[in-house]
Amino acid sequence: MMTGRKTQIDAMRHGLRLLCAGALLLAVAMPCRAAEENAPMSKLTPEQAAMWDISPLRETPLDVEIYSSKVVDGCQVQDVFFTSQSGPDGPNRVYLGVAFPADREGPFPVLLDLHGGGGVGTSARALSFAKEFDVFAMAMDWGGKSESDPNPLRTVWRYPKPGTETTTGTRSSAYRTAMGMRRALDFAATQPMVDMSKVVVYGGSWGSYYTTLLAGIDERITDAVALTGAGGWDDSRSIIADGINLLPPALRDEWLRQFDPISYADNVRADVSLVAHANDSFFWFGGVMRHFDRFPGPKRVIITPNSDHGIGTFPEPIATWPFTYSILKHHIEGVPFPEVTRESVREVAPDVFEWETAGPQVEGAHLYFSPGDVNWRSTYWVELPARREGQAWRAELPEHLQGLAGNYFVTVCASDNRCVSSPVMWREGKNPQRDWVNLWPINPLWDVSAGIRAWRQSIYKKETVIEPAGPEGLRVTPGSNDLFLVRTDSTVLLGPRAGQFAGLEIVVNGEGQAGELRVQLLDDDKTRNIPNIYEARVPYGEGETTLVIPWEDFEAPECVREGGGRWPFESLALTGVRPGRKPLTFVSIRLADKD
Repeated sequence: MMTGRKTQIDAMRHGLRLLCAGALLLAVAMPCRAAEENAPMSKLTPEQAAMWDISPLRETPLDVEIYSSKVVDGCQVQDVFFTSQSGPDGPNRVYLGVAFPADREGPFPVLLDLHGGGGVGTSARALSFAKEFDVFAMAMDWGGKSESDPNPLRTVWRYPKPGTETTTGTRSSAYRTAMGMRRALDFAATQPMVDMSKVVVYGGSWGSYYTTLLAGIDERITDAVALTGAGGWDDSRSIIADGINLLPPALRDEWLRQFDPISYADNVRADVSLVAHANDSFFWFGGVMRHFDRFPGPKRVIITPNSDHGIGTFPEPIATWPFTYSILKHHIEGVPFPEVTRESVREVAPDVFEWETAGPQVEGAHLYFSPGDVNWRSTYWVELPARREGQAWRAELPEHLQGLAGNYFVTVCASDNRCVSSPVMWREGKNPQRDWVNLWPINPLWDVSAGIRAWRQSIYKKETVIEPAGPEGLRVTPGSNDLFLVRTDSTVLLGPRAGQFAGLEIVVNGEGQAGELRVQLLDDDKTRNIPNIYEARVPYGEGETTLVIPWEDFEAPECVREGGGRWPFESLALTGVRPGRKPLTFVSIRLADKD
């Protein structure tokens, strides 16, 4: 077998072992077993069915090239290229990292791995799945190769010519990408060691978006694992949806019909596992939950609170690799998960919640409550442990949260990290941003009782390290570029009582290095792509410094200078530069009393 250039070998002349090692070549010679799957799914609209008809693309041969092949850790690992479609500008040559067990004949379930935006599909990613789960794993590079990228193992998109794509329709980049993924399944279907009765698509972030889209347009997909991304973009001002919702109305509506995965949710036949980050800036939580509700089932959602696209200091045992391992054990091997539904969760008395579960025995459970009607990315979630009472689990809100309006959900966990959440629900009550309510115990500004769990990093400064420091403090170590940024959303409870105080009082210890602290009040709502930021800049010394910052020192952004108030605000952020990545300690962060 030659590497570095295209080879075409009649693999049928080789023995069974070579078939297993070089089986990817068979796509050139064997008919596509997926050809019978051309028929559109029954619930597609005529517009959708016409657009996603894969028959015309299958007229173009896959023209498979094995760029390299070797055995690693008992798996055959290969770098593969195939043609997904051709046009006037040339063929689209899609790269797949492929791995499957080398010492067994199969058949193996298929797992298609879709990286996130800015990521790369590699054979190493495919190998990680093949080793753990005995699957035929394909990690597709869908981002594509730029002219300056020296890496030969990247997808080359030629049609439509990059820079000439349309926003909607079959000349759009989203269509080209999704069809490339479907053609990867065509390729898998030609392999003799593959079992196409089990096809798992696994994606994160943008890859998760494509996972949920594919599940609605390709009936071969039996299982979908979507980490963070989903549909429901029609009322979102998130980082990625904002551009869609700023399109001219007719074009916006066309895009939502064609490429918002929620438009295809009724067609999904797969078993779906969806991981949702409650504070996600890229995929707003409300849209994600609407999308989840539309899946016919079977389905489950796992919610990570106080987490923005996986970034946050909140303990997240349900979002780590052991978690995805347990989810994949379910989808590949059928290991059952517990179940908890919206209907099973009841407020049985004021501020007291009770729920029952089905499936495997639950070993632990929590209630999560977010006070106020707050934009999703700025919600603050309080974790409340539940206790078992007979066949049910029960949790109640603490005194300072009782009677408040807010969102809530429950999470239950069985053995081996098999965790699942209920959908999010809303209850009426006092609005902490408008009504006078009880404040946090100990410190009315933020949830001191939660310690550093009340704080999280920013998605833009995710390398920042947060450590506990005393009863009311935190120690911060900058990440790249000597920058740090930490925020707490628990200040949402301050509400109108802010006016009773003069401003903020922050005791900071420079630990031998003076600097300037930028203190930000973040005013967020569902109509804004980014929150309004009211900022004050104050110097601090090398040792311990008490900073008193009056409300009037917080400068408003230009867009709200006239008639804008500084509260209610949802979040408090602390940011600055520490040359040499020197740590900084915030001894306390409190409200400053009026004289």
